Amino acid sequence: IYGTSDAGKSYHNSDRNFSKEMDRAAEKLSLKPHVCGSSKYRSVRLAAAADIEGHRGFDEKFYLLDFSRTMPPVAPQTEKYYNGHLYYLFRREFVRANPKPLCSDAFSGFISQDRNAKLHNKEVVEATQMLLTKTIPQYARSIYQGASN
Repeated sequence: IYGTSDAGKSYHNSDRNFSKEMDRAAEKLSLKPHVCGSSKYRSVRLAAAADIEGHRGFDEKFYLLDFSRTMPPVAPQTEKYYNGHLYYLFRREFVRANPKPLCSDAFSGFISQDRNAKLHNKEVVEATQMLLTKTIPQYARSIYQGASN
């Protein structure tokens, strides 16, 4: 009922209540809703990574699987890490502290039909630059200063 379970051949967001719960969870995690799909006419709005799967069991309960890409990717260094957007991900603490929500599917083919795909990618690049040029150096300074006291 939610996401894709076939590597992006089909996408689902068919249960309004489940979708609302996913939106609430994404908001708490500071994840940005986006459009996923294989064509303009076969696209859906998702709040989480497309390959997170939402199912309704025979017992009528909701089940959620495949959380590995819940957090957005850092901006990929394609020359260095093949498909790095699939496994070099921001920590949840950084994403929640980031001034803007970030798209879990940035830099992936899942958002090829999203008219805001370039914006999603740009925001991830900006967040990556902030992590590397401000957050990590500030943390390193605080460790160094703490060690010297």
